[in-house]
Amino acid sequence: MFMSFDWNNFDAVQMNVASWPLGEPDMSGLVRTEWEIRTLAELPDGLLLDHLNLHQLSGDMSFDLHVLGPRQLSMTCMCPEEMPGPVRLGAASVAWRFVDEQVARLWMIGEYPRATLPEFMRQRRELVERIPASIREAWVWLSLIRSEPLLAEVAERSSQAEYLISVLQDSPKSPDLAEYFSELESRLSVRAETGLSRPLELRRILRAAVEFGVRGASDGSVDSIAYATERLFDALFLLERSLGVEVSGGLSMEEDRAWFDDAVSLAEFESLSPGVIDRSRSFCIQLVDFCSRESAQFALRNE
Repeated sequence: MFMSFDWNNFDAVQMNVASWPLGEPDMSGLVRTEWEIRTLAELPDGLLLDHLNLHQLSGDMSFDLHVLGPRQLSMTCMCPEEMPGPVRLGAASVAWRFVDEQVARLWMIGEYPRATLPEFMRQRRELVERIPASIREAWVWLSLIRSEPLLAEVAERSSQAEYLISVLQDSPKSPDLAEYFSELESRLSVRAETGLSRPLELRRILRAAVEFGVRGASDGSVDSIAYATERLFDALFLLERSLGVEVSGGLSMEEDRAWFDDAVSLAEFESLSPGVIDRSRSFCIQLVDFCSRESAQFALRNE
């Protein structure tokens, strides 16, 4: 089931849109495009891909998938030369999601994090929708708490992550959570200066994340809370890329694991398991350390 969602409805943040690269035309009128794909975890030894029926996914595009390394795949896409770029991207995205769900969770597709592609935004919303409404808000609080050390740093406050974790354990419906993050949002106001400096962009992203996260926790909107977590991922990815952090092992990659694992756990157990809490606590400790580095301080303050 695909949810009805207007991807252009949220305009608080300028997002980078994936585009289809130039392919290699052949004599038959088809265009060949190669995509390098990286996975979140190592692929199983001796992985066989022959059983995957990728050809049933699109009548206009064919796919050929190969293992290149422990966490690396290659997908060749063949399509008619006249097929528009957005249509190509849509067809390939269905195949990428199929691989993500049937072979291994993906991390990067070409230069794009999987999380930024619309097909995986749909996947996120479908997973969140499976979480019982009674515990769904806990999912977005977990993501906001994981990013709280960064939010607090940008807002020039001391992190209260451990306190927030204890509040969440007592009650995901505690008004203290909404009150705390709403106050943080007010401190993240983007000043009126013109310009597109990275710290200004980061504050815009973080403020959008908090705004929609608090709103979604209040009204139960799957779209709002999913959008909030996507923006938190964007903030981490933007910051790490600006500092030259290797994308195959940073906190943005850990966040891409965490939201998914949280959604699966909450849907299955309908409660906050110790593993879910420990995951957020460990992430916060790592993020506090990351934000305390001189290079991160410079990136967050230099405008």
